Amino acid sequence: MPSPLRPRRATGARTDARTDARNETLPRAWRRHLTAVTPATGGLPDRVLASVRLADGHGWAVTTHARLVVLDDGARDGTEDGGGPADVPEVRVDRPWTDVVTASSDGTGALTVRWVDGTATTLPLVDSRASWTFAQTVRERVQRSLVHWLPVGTPAPAGTRVALRRAADESLTTQLLSDVPPDLSDERVAAAVHAAREAVLDAAGLPR
Repeated sequence: MPSPLRPRRATGARTDARTDARNETLPRAWRRHLTAVTPATGGLPDRVLASVRLADGHGWAVTTHARLVVLDDGARDGTEDGGGPADVPEVRVDRPWTDVVTASSDGTGALTVRWVDGTATTLPLVDSRASWTFAQTVRERVQRSLVHWLPVGTPAPAGTRVALRRAADESLTTQLLSDVPPDLSDERVAAAVHAAREAVLDAAGLPR
């Protein structure tokens, strides 16, 4: 399975927006919102691990114990005292770590997260210690969610694999991952997927 993350530090001149983003911190009201109890945390309060201002100056990327969140402060219904951001930000992305397949940098500072449904989210990060910490946290959370995986043999498409994933509440589930969705109506493909799933469960000592 591809490495979940290959972080690289961005180079080159920084715009004023990037420089400003280096020095900002996640608003406290938003942090409180993110640590509220959610279904993704198994009914327990969540915990913010790292946050970084996006390079476009209009949002935040946040890692929590349970999920990856992207917040947009472009639309606000109200403000805190002193003209700060709204108590409840607009949420662009809010997905558990078990939804992440890979996250990689293209060398420009952008971090592209690829999801299990085949879609992707690109996060423009500034070249800063906060961005490095954020990227490292993404890597750690994805790796923690990935308990074990095995490739699916032919005739499934190349790169097809079955993974055992761990959720924030410690529950385990299997996932079928592939750049090209396999045709499960083909009995031979379905049998290969089934065999890989059973092998993954056996390797983890779990019942089939």
